[in-house]
Amino acid sequence: MALRLDKGTDLVLNTHLQPSGKPEEIQPSIGIYFTDKPATEHPMLVQLECDSQLDIPPGNDNFAVHDEFTLPLEVDLLAIYPHAHYLGQDLEATATLPDGTKQTLIHIKHWDLNWQAVYRYEQPVPLPRGTVIAMRYVYDNSDDNIANPNHPPKRVRGGNRSSDEMAHLWLQVLPKSLPDSNRDPRMVLQEALARHHVEKDPADFEGHYNLGAMLQERGDVAGAETQYEAALQLRPGDAVANNALAGALLASGKIDEAVVHLTASLKARPDYFDAHYNLGHALAAQGNFSGAAEQFRDAVQENPQDADAEANLGSALAQLGELGEAKTHFERALQLNPGHALAKENLQLVEQMLAQEQRN
Repeated sequence: MALRLDKGTDLVLNTHLQPSGKPEEIQPSIGIYFTDKPATEHPMLVQLECDSQLDIPPGNDNFAVHDEFTLPLEVDLLAIYPHAHYLGQDLEATATLPDGTKQTLIHIKHWDLNWQAVYRYEQPVPLPRGTVIAMRYVYDNSDDNIANPNHPPKRVRGGNRSSDEMAHLWLQVLPKSLPDSNRDPRMVLQEALARHHVEKDPADFEGHYNLGAMLQERGDVAGAETQYEAALQLRPGDAVANNALAGALLASGKIDEAVVHLTASLKARPDYFDAHYNLGHALAAQGNFSGAAEQFRDAVQENPQDADAEANLGSALAQLGELGEAKTHFERALQLNPGHALAKENLQLVEQMLAQEQRN
């Protein structure tokens, strides 16, 4: 179950600290263990959360929140991590199997913030397809809660500060392949989670965007368009979402609509390589090779190491009859990627056309 870290990966340490009232020195460290064997199994995290339900009135000693998720495939549960802050009182996670059997996955009846940790099972817990995983957390915002940081109690809502509250449940699971599908089981589970998040919270921009990306990846372009449009209703000027919707529209042959969204993307973020690149393709599809060349030129300027941008710039220039400059960009693309098929084929055609011009 090793994690592959590719060249250029950033490792980020996120530390949570409490102020002491004076300067302090810290020296955090991380232990990383390496292996020379590639992973053969690939676990993932499933997260349930109820933060949007957290609005705990002062004095309420029995404030409960709930979330549940139905597994779309069989998994082995490897570890579990419940998380709340000072008002957490009773934290419980259960699994209801398809036959109605109910299993307790973890139950901390008297929560203590110092107990936040990853709890690993001695043996993996098998959970079949159709199992409903549920979390139910109870909070005590009364004066009787000795851990309550506020005396008298104050209204507490969901948030990242220790004075706020959280209701999170992470599960590390090893998903099993579906017998009737060749899809990566991790993607099946991720898509189900994304659907769960947007159904629970239609205002979840990231949920709509991520679900759109997953649907587009597996070829459901219409479904992807719907999710990207929902994301853009929440953030109309978002450059990434406009570019993503344009990509889906291009895949559907809706060129004119794609151009509108790519233009909006670049208005919000003029240095966005992906939007320049996609707009180049869209304009070329409209027969506007002058505009396409301009966009591919901008893309090359943003990322001089991208062979595709160089090759497509060469193709647009060739369409405009600028064969000498086109040849330069095809050659540059092949320097970056000697096996680039488009650049290799078009370079041969351009060289033949240049040779014909010289003969004439």
